[in-house]
Amino acid sequence: MRLLIILTVLFFSLAASQNRDSFVDKKNNLQWEDTIHTEENDIKWAMAKSYCSSLFLDGYDDWRLPTKKELILLVPFVKEHKLSYGTLGSYWSSQEYEEDDLNAWAVYLDTAHAFDDDKCNTASVRCVR
Repeated sequence: MRLLIILTVLFFSLAASQNRDSFVDKKNNLQWEDTIHTEENDIKWAMAKSYCSSLFLDGYDDWRLPTKKELILLVPFVKEHKLSYGTLGSYWSSQEYEEDDLNAWAVYLDTAHAFDDDKCNTASVRCVR
């Protein structure tokens, strides 16, 4: 009986810590990467897409670069300091700029301002699933 209790406690403690490197936005049903890499990754757009598609985090491998709208939905959580890591700078979205395929959309997380930027420039990346 004692072993069963110990195993049950261990199981629930592991399940509770599974999301320690991500933040869950329950209202919008999104799970966001929340690691030190969100502060360090100042990379080009193609590398940002590759980074997210190859990310394995908190037991999941279906991470992707967020849309412009999803990044804008993240802004209130940034302003309320709900995330452990990240900058207030620009983050890449998954969307290419419609008028120029050399550009993609990015969003400033401090102001929710979306803008197009050359894919060869660098911005931060925060993956979502």
